[in-house]
Amino acid sequence: MLESNNSSTADDLFFDGDANATELRRLLLGYVLDCLHKCFLYDSQGFVNKERFETLLLPLVNQLENTDGDDEMYKEHVNRHLVPCLTQFAVAAGDDALWKQLNYQILLKMRHSLAIVRLSALNVVEQFTIVLGEDYMNLLPETLPFLAELMEDESFEIEQRCQQVIQHMEKVLGEPLQKYF
Repeated sequence: MLESNNSSTADDLFFDGDANATELRRLLLGYVLDCLHKCFLYDSQGFVNKERFETLLLPLVNQLENTDGDDEMYKEHVNRHLVPCLTQFAVAAGDDALWKQLNYQILLKMRHSLAIVRLSALNVVEQFTIVLGEDYMNLLPETLPFLAELMEDESFEIEQRCQQVIQHMEKVLGEPLQKYF
C-alpha cells in the first residue's frame, strides 16, 4: 500500500484517472500511516520485531519522497502523519541497531534534490532527538556530517532550520554540538 501509492517509486498509482486522485491518495496514505502509528504506539507485545522492522523500513522512509500534490499538501501530510509514524516506529523498535538503520535512511533523504524533502528529513531527525532523548547520542556520530552538509545548503530556509534543530538537539542532549561544525 505504501509503495504503490508513492509517486516517486510507483508507475501505476491508486485512483489514477479520478479528478481528486491526489487528495484520495493522501487520504488513504494518512489512514495507513495513522493505523501504523497506533500499532507502534500501543505495541506491548513486540509487534515490531526485526523482520517487521526491515519490511516496513524503506516503504515508510520513502514516503518522505512522495511529493504527490502541492507543497502545502505535502507538508501537512508529512507533519501530521509521517513524522509521528516514523518517530513511534523508532520507539517501538527499541533497539540501537534498528535505530541506526532507520536514522541512516532518514539521513540519506537529507541529500535529496528537493529542498522540501531535505527539510522534512531534518524535521524527522529533530523528532527522533526529542522522543529518544539521550539514547539519540548513539546516533549522533553518523548524524553530524549530514547536519554539516545542511548548514551549507543552497536553501537559506534549510540552513536556518538546521541551526534551530542543532540548538534544540543541544538542549535535549545536554551536549554542545556547535564545536563539530
